[in-house]
Amino acid sequence: MNDTGSSWIQSCRAGYRDWNGRYTGGNEIMHLVPYKDQLFAVNGYWMDLRWRLDYNDRQSAQVLRLGSSDGEWEVDLEIG
Repeated sequence: MNDTGSSWIQSCRAGYRDWNGRYTGGNEIMHLVPYKDQLFAVNGYWMDLRWRLDYNDRQSAQVLRLGSSDGEWEVDLEIG
């Protein structure tokens, strides 16, 4: 089946710092929720190699926010 009416674009890639300098990592996106013209994602760090090796950099989850389709994901909340 050829679907020429849609395309998929990866908008989030773990392992970078957002424009506020906060690290976004993790190994899985557990939830995606649209709210007030924004998209929110909850990531998890359970199998993130950085989390497992560096105790000082440990993170359990983050809420990420995407404000527009051509924007960049940023950390909205860090759950330590």
